[in-house]
Amino acid sequence: MKNLGLLFAAILLFCGTNSFAQSPFFPAGSSWSYLDDGTDQGTAWREVGFVQTWPTGPTPIGFGGNGNGDATTIIKNNCTYLLKTVTVGSAAGLSNLMMNIVHDDGAIVYINGVEAIRSALIPSGEPDCVTDLLGFKDPEAEVVSYPVSDSFFVDGDNLIAVLLRNQREGSSDIQFDMEFTGDPAAQWVSFQVAASSDDAEEHLDTNNGDAIGDVDIPSSDLELCFESGTGDQLVGIRFTGLTIAPGAKIDSAYIQFTVDSDNDGATSVTIRAEDADSSATFTADAFNISSRSTTTLSQDWQNIPTWATAGDAGPDQQTPDISALVQAVIDRPGYALGNPITLIISGTGEREAESWDGDASAAPRLFIKGVGVTTSVEDEGANVPVTFVLNQNYPNPFNPRTTIQVDIAANHPSNQNISVEIYDLLGRKVRTLFNGTHSPGTLHLSWDATDDLGAAVATGIYIYRLRTGATDVARRMILLR
Repeated sequence: MKNLGLLFAAILLFCGTNSFAQSPFFPAGSSWSYLDDGTDQGTAWREVGFVQTWPTGPTPIGFGGNGNGDATTIIKNNCTYLLKTVTVGSAAGLSNLMMNIVHDDGAIVYINGVEAIRSALIPSGEPDCVTDLLGFKDPEAEVVSYPVSDSFFVDGDNLIAVLLRNQREGSSDIQFDMEFTGDPAAQWVSFQVAASSDDAEEHLDTNNGDAIGDVDIPSSDLELCFESGTGDQLVGIRFTGLTIAPGAKIDSAYIQFTVDSDNDGATSVTIRAEDADSSATFTADAFNISSRSTTTLSQDWQNIPTWATAGDAGPDQQTPDISALVQAVIDRPGYALGNPITLIISGTGEREAESWDGDASAAPRLFIKGVGVTTSVEDEGANVPVTFVLNQNYPNPFNPRTTIQVDIAANHPSNQNISVEIYDLLGRKVRTLFNGTHSPGTLHLSWDATDDLGAAVATGIYIYRLRTGATDVARRMILLR
């Protein structure tokens, strides 16, 4: 089992825990509390609320022919108890959960006191520390992957408890390590028009003395998309401060309008997104809306229901799902966390919505749900990390782009170099994502699955590595083309 360290270095990897969006995931090499004094702990040790003062140490954990050569934490008993607490922001949305475990010879995993995993060599019934297992694990270094249901988890703190057993008392070696992977829960966030120049109308007719292309910014309302006395028009709406990381997966999105005045005529519109990395605010320059390049994708909003009462802001004032439009902007190579997005609406008929100038509190609001969507850009910067954390990339597996989040410690010297590099499983460097200095806080990096020469890389497992000062950590990610 001498190759266990190399196996985990290439496949599971050692680094800090993943703090993004309060997900419970952690890599191999993370810290556990453990008890290896040979006492029988019964069942209380695996229950939520169990109080312990056990020692802690990073995995791999073990002893003997396997443990002394490969283990980071050395234990002294063939029956060892391990505990770890993980925090979940939203348990219901967790998916693709997998615990990848090396257990020589066997293990039982409990989550919040409920048995979730029992390896094949553990006899049935209530386990103990004296009954021989059903055999020896072979190969000892094998990483066994167990799918796990999200139903074991609750919002908030969750206890993962592991009973590690050797085949029999007196066995010469024992070994344990675990990686917990999956997809965090998607969450809803919203972004409201925040300035007068972030919603506007552009005239398409010459009625009432207006020239085609005139842009009206200080308007008390937004007509979708005909204004009495003026004629047809385009409506542009810009949302700023998007807390959506590059590589995020957008599940759902819509715009919520508030009724400014009642309208009941037949109305249908089409929504497009400006095809820009960072959309500029509107100006009074002629054709400032129509001159903007838009995505090839569009979303029709057909037969909009009657808007009967001023102030209404319900389902009848919500657009259909526009997640594809938002995704198209997020997937642009130059998009960055916090960049604004503009949506442009054209069509026939008339529905009058509140604008920022009419009532800022009722201005259009963009709702987005997805993985890689956080509650606020400010929140990420306000809570400066205490230690360096190389977070799990998201999405993972991915194609064609993924995001890597690095939490930079508060005590990090501003002039100390930070490097983030990508390697293949043969140890060959594929790409340098970052090589420079950065202040304490959060660093988001995007990888488009190309090497330093711009050539696309093949499907497979890749290693991304963070190095700065005394910190040298790595994780794996999977590209599936």
